[in-house]
Amino acid sequence: GLSELNRELLDASALCRQLVPEGSVEAFLADHHHDLFPDAMFEDLFTSKCGRPSIPADTVASVMVLQALEGLSDRDAARALTDRISWKVACGLALDEAGFDYSVLTYWRSRLRNSTRPERIFEAVRSVIDATGVLKGKTRRRRRDPGHRHPIDRGDPTGASDRAGSQWRRSPRSRLRHRGQTVNRLE
Repeated sequence: GLSELNRELLDASALCRQLVPEGSVEAFLADHHHDLFPDAMFEDLFTSKCGRPSIPADTVASVMVLQALEGLSDRDAARALTDRISWKVACGLALDEAGFDYSVLTYWRSRLRNSTRPERIFEAVRSVIDATGVLKGKTRRRRRDPGHRHPIDRGDPTGASDRAGSQWRRSPRSRLRHRGQTVNRLE
């Protein structure tokens, strides 16, 4: 779908923008998501003339940025879009809008990964931050388990290496089974 600039009666930004702290990522996206992620930026992902995705590109891109910054799974990101006012403000949604199914993020990530510019979303955010200095000094690093690094920390915003290395997060027994080896039980 295309992004509509017309405000609805229950537009989260019109009603709740003051609840989102100035200088936050959510405030930045609320003010700039239409400029950061124009519909034309994603035209090559959907080349079929038979239809368009039903969710505006700037909404999905904003969710992907928030998801990466908070280290959320697709399910958790879709849920956050449904129940967090700050995310609705950042994405330009109405308060009563249900968001979308988590599989939309997987679908878009797959399209991005197979495109000629898979990092276009994060390149757009980086260019604005570099040009304006907005959000400078506002980032925070969370401590994570050293065995798990988020895709953006590995330089992999599409998450391709998550699928490749997922067997290492399994138990030793299931890793062996995954490789087709048998597990002998000690009795």
